[in-house]
Amino acid sequence: MALKDIRKEIDILDRQLAEILEKRMELSLCVAEIKKKENIPVLNRQREEEVLKNITKSVSPEKRKGIENIYREIFRQSRYEQIRANYKYGLLGEKLSYSYSSW
Repeated sequence: MALKDIRKEIDILDRQLAEILEKRMELSLCVAEIKKKENIPVLNRQREEEVLKNITKSVSPEKRKGIENIYREIFRQSRYEQIRANYKYGLLGEKLSYSYSSW
């Protein structure tokens, strides 16, 4: 297979991944709404470790660490979006000279 062909295939996969990740982030925001209503903390390490365990058991050992790192970043971004969705912040002061953030 030529480099050009491999890159075309990677481009297709990248578009699919982006769509899947976008859907995952949307679902993560739904989770955030429920967590806020039920007063559940955003961070749930036990759930994250459960997901990692389920995901990595189907991955070859030599690729496992890389996949874990990618998922840890997905978790980090999901937590960030959940916090952002649930905690508003505003700016105070004359000419925005002071600021306040709830995070």
